[in-house]
Amino acid sequence: MRILASLPDHSRVWVYTSNRAFTAAEVEQITEMGNEFAGQWQVHGKDLKAAFEVVYNRFLVFGVDEQVTGASGCSIDSSVRLMKTIEQEFNAVLLDKLNLAFHGSKNTVEVLPMFDFQKEIDNGGIHSETIVFNNLVETVGELNNSWEIPLNKSWHNQLL
Repeated sequence: MRILASLPDHSRVWVYTSNRAFTAAEVEQITEMGNEFAGQWQVHGKDLKAAFEVVYNRFLVFGVDEQVTGASGCSIDSSVRLMKTIEQEFNAVLLDKLNLAFHGSKNTVEVLPMFDFQKEIDNGGIHSETIVFNNLVETVGELNNSWEIPLNKSWHNQLL
């Protein structure tokens, strides 16, 4: 699966993790909201070449080809406002960077607060080979090649 396929690999990305999985109907609504926003997203009156996608019913991902037009503080703030709106409308938490995502049993995507994630490591439920989502990726290329990686190859390894 290639995420944000309409953008080149050098495009900048922002990944927001939901504390809960969205239903199919919610994904449809959120996708519509995100696509509408991305289609009208501007910086200082210039259109951004942007894309939006919901991945695994848990992650809201924006991308911008900054070689066309770069995003600025104000334009990024407007995307955060959209995330706050989605949080309120769908009763979800998207802006808490201490919520960590990983592949759980039966290849489900699980999200835990960092404290509980650490407890799962200590109890052996999460280990060095657990596939985690490295939301520190910065580009579409990194998103597609090094977003889902073993814990021991991610920044998460400092929790071992």
